[in-house]
Amino acid sequence: MAAYLFIGAVIAILIAWSWRFHFWSNSHTAQRSRTPLSVAVSTTAASALFLVTGISGCNLNTQSRFFWTDGVIWWQVGIGLVLAPAAIYFWRLGIRDINRSIRQ
Repeated sequence: MAAYLFIGAVIAILIAWSWRFHFWSNSHTAQRSRTPLSVAVSTTAASALFLVTGISGCNLNTQSRFFWTDGVIWWQVGIGLVLAPAAIYFWRLGIRDINRSIRQ
């Protein structure tokens, strides 16, 4: 069940992300929000949230009866670990972008 929820969440995020960039493509705000650094910060925050709460046993599932569990919540740790390489990739792109703008 968790795998279906994860796949559905990824598809919904991709559709929303595509629509947002298409809708805002020419505005100054959209150009600023598309920088790799802003995506890197968001991805890092999401990864840290899932990793810390999963390892500490804090359940993010709203339908769960208990907020704290006795052990590690592995699906949250898995999502955090999947988001970590994406965050690293966007940090590298953002730093490369800064270096390119400084040299010009």
